[in-house]
Amino acid sequence: MTLPEVRKGYRTAAQAGPRLANGGLGIVEFGKGVTWVGVYCRSEGRSPEKLSVVIDTIGEFTTVCPTGEVQHELHQLNLTEPFDGQVRIETADDVRWAANVQVSAPADS
Repeated sequence: MTLPEVRKGYRTAAQAGPRLANGGLGIVEFGKGVTWVGVYCRSEGRSPEKLSVVIDTIGEFTTVCPTGEVQHELHQLNLTEPFDGQVRIETADDVRWAANVQVSAPADS
């Protein structure tokens, strides 16, 4: 499993994984405008498991991680103000995941 692909015009602000169980991406500097949160996950147990991406003061995204295949999720945030927030992954001990936060890249001058 690899990290989610970075979208054109964006840069990685934080990333973690692949790893098993709960974890985090640390405190992320979210800019004003569109931010993408990418997650890949797979349950290594006998049944699908839930995975939640929790972003302090913003909210939570939840997906189901299947067994035997990688689930790809990409969530878009459109922020009216920049802020710093903790990003956590909450899931079962047998879920392998990789995630990143992508913010707008400055335009080349």
